[in-house]
Amino acid sequence: MGWEQTLTPHKACSAFEKKSSLGPANEWLSVMAPGVRKRLSDKKLLGKLAKELTDQDVLAMGMVRRIISEKRMRG
Repeated sequence: MGWEQTLTPHKACSAFEKKSSLGPANEWLSVMAPGVRKRLSDKKLLGKLAKELTDQDVLAMGMVRRIISEKRMRG
C-alpha cells in the first residue's frame, strides 16, 4: 500500500504541517504512556527497563507493533 492510499496526512498532503498538533499529541501521550509502562513492568516483560522508557519510546513501540501486525495479516 502506498502512502497515497492511507490517512497519513504528512505523507499524502504537501500542505500538511504538524507543529500545531504537537502540543495536543504530547498531552495525549503523557496520559497514555504511563499506563503502558506500568503494564510492561507489572508483567515483568521488561522489568525495571520499562520505568526508563520515555513517552516517545512507548509511542515508537506501538508503531513497530502495528507494522509487525500488518505484515503478519498480509502473510
